[in-house]
Amino acid sequence: FVSPSHLMQKYGLFLHSVAAVLFVRRCRWHRAPIVDLALVRIRSVAVSNSIAVAAAAGYYAVILCNVLFLTRVWDYSPLEAGLALTPGPIAAVVIAGLVGRFGARADVRPVLVCGALVWMTGAIVLASRMGAQPDFFGDWLPGALLLGVGAGLALPSGSTAAVAAAKDEYATATALHSVARQLGAVLGVALLVAILGTPAPQDALAAFDRGWTFAAVCFGLSAVGGLTLGRLPATTDAVAEDVVRLPAPEPQRAGVPARAGGRLRPAGRHPAVRPGGAGDPRGAGGAHGGRGDRRGRSPLRAG
Repeated sequence: FVSPSHLMQKYGLFLHSVAAVLFVRRCRWHRAPIVDLALVRIRSVAVSNSIAVAAAAGYYAVILCNVLFLTRVWDYSPLEAGLALTPGPIAAVVIAGLVGRFGARADVRPVLVCGALVWMTGAIVLASRMGAQPDFFGDWLPGALLLGVGAGLALPSGSTAAVAAAKDEYATATALHSVARQLGAVLGVALLVAILGTPAPQDALAAFDRGWTFAAVCFGLSAVGGLTLGRLPATTDAVAEDVVRLPAPEPQRAGVPARAGGRLRPAGRHPAVRPGGAGDPRGAGGAHGGRGDRRGRSPLRAG
């Protein structure tokens, strides 16, 4: 008996490749495909998703590499390792907010390339400075801050580039970009585990240096990909164009019945005003302004 896990370990790559080919073939002939292949043929979309694979591979690899180093080489507790990792995400949040505020007004390509280069520099700093003795401020903090700044610059810019030329396919383009990131995360973690292996204590530093070097290579590939991006339409221009295309409401002509609540009613009469009912200026009694007596006179004059 062969277990399914053994089959996936042995033939998983082949089965996934066959499934990918069948998926692409179905998208080519289906009337309403899950992924419109015309969208993938747009240069900026294809290049941005390729950058996302490389960037996510390095991003998730460097996160795992950092956690393992802090807990196994520097003997940090899980709480101490989490606190040590905090400066990078804080820097990423601050930088990403600035990029999101000003990124729509400028070309995102220089921001993407600059962010990937800063990202790569942070991984190189860690590979060159980290030692066996803990030194949070001297060795760890500079590289962690550079990684956070690079992530804050590159990740929002990459997302913007992935959907900038999508026009009416923003949802599909966003989903494709998310899939590219997930694929990069899987590849990055798997390759990092293969690179690190199970080193002896005296070889641990060299193994982690290889892990940071792998992340730096991924970030460098992202920077090269950013240089190959074509010209991207500005986000503000695309939004303005969509607003201009909105059809103007048709003016209502006098005497034409107006539609309210799915029913036609004559123009000039309010549906809430009924003869003799609430809202009638003549009162609840209709033409007489009250209930009146049998001879039709007003109750004020009756008797």
